[in-house]
Amino acid sequence: MSHHHSHSTQAVEHKPKVRAFEFSMPIDIMPHDIDYAGVVSNITYVRWLEVLRVKMIESYLSVETQLKMGISPVLLKTEIHYKKAVTFLDKLIGKMWISHATQLRWTASAEFLVNGKAVAHAEQLGIFVNLSTMRPVPIPDELMRVYREAERRLKQHLH
Repeated sequence: MSHHHSHSTQAVEHKPKVRAFEFSMPIDIMPHDIDYAGVVSNITYVRWLEVLRVKMIESYLSVETQLKMGISPVLLKTEIHYKKAVTFLDKLIGKMWISHATQLRWTASAEFLVNGKAVAHAEQLGIFVNLSTMRPVPIPDELMRVYREAERRLKQHLH
């Protein structure tokens, strides 16, 4: 293996990350998503991340079920890297997966693609809270089971 340094801004990832709950969908770009420069406004990505996150988890634990359980996910941090401007006519695909989870915290990773090329990528750090106390609670078992299974498959794949 040669040790050439890559000039991309992407850090070299030595070990593959978990991609639990992986979800992908086409994203419709609306006129109100475009800013005065004729490209998708940065703030729009935050809304799209919200849509992706809700849809990604929905089939495992619906918002309705979460509310019945008295819990809700809460974001602590959103980080977005904009690589290329997106215009109204671009065919955009949004992808999201859970790349890391501990008992309390989860990391959602996302990628926005045009013609198979990443135009932006993002990471969100979050927790679940009890809605009556607003205190952190462990990630629901229903979700941790899915994450642990993805983690186990990745380890098997690496050995």
